Amino acid sequence: MSVDDLYHILDRETKFGVNLMLKDALEVQDKEGGIDPLAYTRLTAMNIILATVFGIQGSLSVQDPLYKRVLHNLEQNSAFISIGSDISAYFPVLSFLDVIFRKEKKMRDFVENDSKPLYRHLIQLARQSEQPSLVKELDSIKDSLNIDEQNMVTLTRGVDTISLAMAWVFAILCHYPKWQKRMLDEVDLFIQNYSRLPLFTERQELPSMIAFIKETIRYRPSFLLGVPHKATEDIIYKDYLIPKGTLLIGSAHANNNDPHFFSEPEKFKPERYLNDAKSIYASSNGNIQSRELFTFGWGRRICPGIYMAESEMFNCMTRLFQKCTIEPALSSTGETNIPDIDDCIDFGSIVSPVPYKIRLVERNSVVIDE
Repeated sequence: MSVDDLYHILDRETKFGVNLMLKDALEVQDKEGGIDPLAYTRLTAMNIILATVFGIQGSLSVQDPLYKRVLHNLEQNSAFISIGSDISAYFPVLSFLDVIFRKEKKMRDFVENDSKPLYRHLIQLARQSEQPSLVKELDSIKDSLNIDEQNMVTLTRGVDTISLAMAWVFAILCHYPKWQKRMLDEVDLFIQNYSRLPLFTERQELPSMIAFIKETIRYRPSFLLGVPHKATEDIIYKDYLIPKGTLLIGSAHANNNDPHFFSEPEKFKPERYLNDAKSIYASSNGNIQSRELFTFGWGRRICPGIYMAESEMFNCMTRLFQKCTIEPALSSTGETNIPDIDDCIDFGSIVSPVPYKIRLVERNSVVIDE
């Protein structure tokens, strides 16, 4: 079951999320100046995971108890797996801090009292559902692959990665209206030619959008450091010994700002990707010297959810641009509050833009039959 096979689910949930965000924005932004997009990008990403992995209906609003429960679980999980929360793994001499702060007990309590009950509930719903799901597929083969329920939990980790990437997209759009206009024109032209929205497999017809997505992921990745790996044997690299058991962590931020790969890496320049519409997944599977960015990995092992992430971002942006433009929120005196894209909030394993709001302004765009 590939991402393209699941595209109808991704499209359905993205459509719901975009329509909900637009509806809520039009209801409150005149009084409140704008709307927080992160709540809706998280809702959409979570609903896609619930539909594809568990075969169940997701949340209908950002006030839904299930949405809040999953979000709380993800936030706690991110905090526990951050380098700051596991400092003794990198500096064993500081292991005494684990005893002082009772880290192991706190983590065990979280897993037993929060994480496991939630995912056991979701997996039970998946097995009772009449809809196909990844859980059912894994159930049929898990004995031969030695897969347990805990492995399935990792499949939800992409919620924050994708939702934060979209949050950076919205923030950056407020700084680059000319690029937004280019993408609006591409969406309008495609709809005029085909009377429908484009699929991700047709992305070559929207080069500005693909370039903008790629540059956003390079310029402001959802995480600064990659997933730790451990050396399984002694390794000699450029006369330097890396002992067996050493934890290795790559810096997505450093790699994405390497001037040997990117000219003026400190600047947001989508034009660096205009001549190549291939997917990030395809690029990340190629030679490291020809990779377009390093957010999803820097070696042979890369994030398995790349294609899903870029498909979801593409779908969300095309649907939004068909209906509205993204503009900065307004203060009580009518001044524009442009999001801060030079700072971020570090949640441990992920980074988020500083909280901000945007306005969604409806367009008189071409109507399509959905």
